[in-house]
Amino acid sequence: FFRDTERPMGFTELMNELGMNPKIVSESTKRLRSTGLIEKNENGKYSPTRTGEAQFLMMSVAMRRMLEIMEKL
Repeated sequence: FFRDTERPMGFTELMNELGMNPKIVSESTKRLRSTGLIEKNENGKYSPTRTGEAQFLMMSVAMRRMLEIMEKL
């Protein structure tokens, strides 16, 4: 969901981008922050950490591969 890692996203923007309700986004951002995958800046906007960028990239590649396999079934 962080396509442009140089541009942090606010809570409402994340909620709209993901199409999820505030409670789920709040709980998810707390979990992602506690695991060090995203961080919240002084303006309250979220962005991936370096570790988060790497993890999100790996998950994206794996999910694309899974989708390709499923489409062949």
